[in-house]
Amino acid sequence: MNSVNDYMNKLYQIVDNRDADSLANFLDEDVCFKFSNAEQVTGKMAVLDINRHFFHSIEKMSHTLEGVWQQGTESICNGTVDYIRKDGSHYSARFATILTIKDGLITKYRIYADVSGL
Repeated sequence: MNSVNDYMNKLYQIVDNRDADSLANFLDEDVCFKFSNAEQVTGKMAVLDINRHFFHSIEKMSHTLEGVWQQGTESICNGTVDYIRKDGSHYSARFATILTIKDGLITKYRIYADVSGL
């Protein structure tokens, strides 16, 4: 991909589509994943399993990126994520994501958001 903006937009398009199979193409085999207050998960298959579980726990989600930055191998974005729960109700949260990327693959994937309302 040409830029960190392109990378983040493509990643969040895949996440918003709840497409774990395509997400796999972004992850290093030894990726470390930390989502909100959950325990860190290590390894591509474990990270995909956690994401599949989360994707199935909601009806829909949509991220709006407000800022994207890059500092060395760290790519950072922030914005708002809008969720639709299984019962059709809505929940919005502010988020920030910090990715460590090596050779185009995410080695560290950290998401900071208050998802306690889900």
